Amino acid sequence: MFSVKNNRFMVYAIILLMIGVVWGFSAMLANAQTVVPTFTVQAVTRNNSVTISGVNFPPNQTFTVRMGPYGGYGVGGAVSTTAVNTGNGSFTTSIAIPAAVQNFSRIAMRLDNGSIYYSYNWFWNNTTNPAAPALDQRETAPKLPAANTRTVNPTIGIEQIEGETVSFQTYDFPANHTFNVFMGSRGSGGYSDYIGTFNSGDGSNQVVMVNIPPRIAHYGYIWLRLDSGVYSPYVGFDNPADISLQPRQGDTSGTPPQRAVNAPVWHGTPTITMCAVVAGNNVTFVSNNLTTNLDYTVRMNAFGTLGHNGYVVGTVSPGNNPSVRATFNIPGQLAGHQRIALRLDAAGGYNAYNWFWNNTATVC
Repeated sequence: MFSVKNNRFMVYAIILLMIGVVWGFSAMLANAQTVVPTFTVQAVTRNNSVTISGVNFPPNQTFTVRMGPYGGYGVGGAVSTTAVNTGNGSFTTSIAIPAAVQNFSRIAMRLDNGSIYYSYNWFWNNTTNPAAPALDQRETAPKLPAANTRTVNPTIGIEQIEGETVSFQTYDFPANHTFNVFMGSRGSGGYSDYIGTFNSGDGSNQVVMVNIPPRIAHYGYIWLRLDSGVYSPYVGFDNPADISLQPRQGDTSGTPPQRAVNAPVWHGTPTITMCAVVAGNNVTFVSNNLTTNLDYTVRMNAFGTLGHNGYVVGTVSPGNNPSVRATFNIPGQLAGHQRIALRLDAAGGYNAYNWFWNNTATVC
């Protein structure tokens, strides 16, 4: 009897030991999977390069560097001529800033390599380094209002939109401040395109006229932002959809610009709704708010990639309708995946993303 009990005890002990080993191994896997690659910005040379330091990256892999307007997370951004090699997983390197984003006030930067790994950050496009002088030593640094003076609250309003120009009115501005002028979409916070500068003078109200950049002249709605480093008023305005995408050439007579035919029109933040799936076969979705008169490439990839560098399965051409229903086949390479990422992207950085369970279902 004693020997039987002892054997049972040994069996139970072995089972508990095995459970402990499996649990510990599972915990190690879980901890390994929670490591997230990140990078920090160390220095910037305006419109030229940015130096970054990365940690927790997979070792000995090459990452593509993309840059785009602030607020876009670098998705679909311009590709830098500099790629990143992760070495042992920690690195410091200098990245060339692509011409397409030069003069942006803030730039989003994304590192990805087509796998589940990617990392994102952003930086001010101003020359900086660790040895920069203190703020109060910089001659160009704007000064905050003195404690005893009236606190100003600068605001702006749109006066007129004519051709490829917009005029805005300033209200309650501080005196002797230089403001940078930007325009962009809601998603960029109005910071995507640098226009120029103006000085507030004695602080009295004034009307300022600026050009709408050709790159965003087709947006249906535009944010205009002023930024002095202390004050940052902004205003949005509806933009006529038929403003020319091309500047006039050799015409100084004051005649209206030529209007573009079928110019892309921005309708808001694009989204994708998954409507039906035939497991391992095809997926049906409805897109909303696509920028019209553009051709979108449809891609699918593993869940977690956001569809970047995915398998091309076709195109969507919304024409004049920002909402499109479409069905596409699931690539054979992804047919056995449990979850699949789907992405639409078009020239100019326009994109939309979603994902779906690879199970047969119909919801819309």
